[in-house]
Amino acid sequence: MNSYREAAEGMAGVLRSILRHGREVYPDATAILTRFEQFNAPDRQVQMFAPPARPGRPYVAQDTSIQAAKALSKSTADSIEKAVFRFLESRADRGATDQEIASALQIHEGTCRARRVSLTAQGAVLDSGHRRKTRSGRDAIVWVAR
Repeated sequence: MNSYREAAEGMAGVLRSILRHGREVYPDATAILTRFEQFNAPDRQVQMFAPPARPGRPYVAQDTSIQAAKALSKSTADSIEKAVFRFLESRADRGATDQEIASALQIHEGTCRARRVSLTAQGAVLDSGHRRKTRSGRDAIVWVAR
């Protein structure tokens, strides 16, 4: 099978065969085929992922995020933030992605990103307009110190 559509058509054929030859063995085949054909209609877009349980930004007011923030002292957060800023300053126009910053400073990417977001909100760090690939091959924003 070369595509999802071909696989769906093959499955529909199997269900039709059951309808023709095995109604007494599988009496619900008609209902299953109807539902299958409705689900696999050519004009229907298949939804690959469920929508988020709560729309909006995923990191807003999560109890675990609040606990983590409380556990990180103000002085520790400030020192990490300064380290992130100094690192970006040292990189000049080359800048760095969040992943590169975290790797260089040997801190968790989530911690690094939180400090970089704070610096961005203060206007101290900007999107350079450039993108670089992450380890997973996705594009990431290259951040620069202002």
